Amino acid sequence: MGPHKYPRIQIKISASRVIEHLANYLRNELGILFIRRTETVVHNGWGVSPQHILQISRSEDIEAWREEIGFSNPSHISRIMVHDLLGECKPRTSIKHRLSLLCDPSQSIATPNTMTCDELVSLINQMRKSFGFPRVGGSELLQKISETNRRLDSTLGRKLPSLLDS
Repeated sequence: MGPHKYPRIQIKISASRVIEHLANYLRNELGILFIRRTETVVHNGWGVSPQHILQISRSEDIEAWREEIGFSNPSHISRIMVHDLLGECKPRTSIKHRLSLLCDPSQSIATPNTMTCDELVSLINQMRKSFGFPRVGGSELLQKISETNRRLDSTLGRKLPSLLDS
């Protein structure tokens, strides 16, 4: 099996009691298996701190998480969708790369194309159907992005990176 052939969920947090409660819930209530470890993180200029890590790797446990807890971050959802499509999702790919690939699976993930409005609306609606998120439809989400861009442009003189053809 290649290096990117299975998804994993990894939670990193400094609060050990939160990880402990989550671990107990996952194990006792959902039957999810995981690896738990602690690493020391060095912060430039102000010291070190523990980082508690909980990692879920088995495909049946990822599926149990997906069904019982779910995902709401479009970046994470796009990673799962690419993994479902290709059987892998390489790390350090941008959401623009992944969304572009999902709109046109014939292209390489290394060369993102800008999507049309209809393609992005369709993809967002597909995410809603499969994952229950985002909570608003594709057209409504694009309207919110447009409103945000107008506010950013008028107050800060900048906009969000474009995902769509003009």
